[in-house]
Amino acid sequence: MERLSLKDFIAAADDYEFSQYRVLSILNKYMEELHRNKLYPVFSDLTDVENSITALLQQKKRFEKNLPKRISSFDLKEKKVIYSSFGELGEKIFRVFDFIRWAKPKIDEGLKEAKAIYDFVEENIEVKEVGIIPLYKNEGYFAIRDKKARKLKIFKYALHVLPSNVSLHSFRTLPIEVYDEREEEIALKDLKLRLVSRFKALPNPPIYFFETEIDFPFDETILPVAKRKLSQKIMP
Repeated sequence: MERLSLKDFIAAADDYEFSQYRVLSILNKYMEELHRNKLYPVFSDLTDVENSITALLQQKKRFEKNLPKRISSFDLKEKKVIYSSFGELGEKIFRVFDFIRWAKPKIDEGLKEAKAIYDFVEENIEVKEVGIIPLYKNEGYFAIRDKKARKLKIFKYALHVLPSNVSLHSFRTLPIEVYDEREEEIALKDLKLRLVSRFKALPNPPIYFFETEIDFPFDETILPVAKRKLSQKIMP
């Protein structure tokens, strides 16, 4: 699947109509994914693009101020010279800003639908603690059901936070075990003992279990929402 990026907006400076065609084509594919309840990477793509074009619009006055100018006319009543931007560079920049203004409502519409799906999934996923959770929670495990595949999947996670900035962090996960639906009850009962026995680097790890009845796509929706919910829960 083709993915939207800021380059598609900058390209409007040279070919406005083609950029319109390309952006509309990708957005239509994004909406098809959302209608299938496939949230990622659509949600992250739209968020990144919206943030980028919003930042550009906020800097529009600075761009205009730094463009080369020429005298356009004189306002005799106000006794001032009226300037206009000139040159190919100025025209291209204005085309890009015009394109952004055309595309932004369409980006916002997709984001609104993606956000509604995210909120629904987050509200319908409950994260439970398995046993006693230690003070150190930045490394551990979590179990989550893939209802479509009828599997219980176990992941190891690691949260890394920069000491100087809590907002800058990474949350990495690694799949380590998969159980059939019929093995799920046994797997959860002995989960901590089995994990500690197998992975001795974490003698007393925190373990979480995600409970949900939603059967949305696992890799594109359930798992990424669960990961984000867990990272927020254990964030210092």
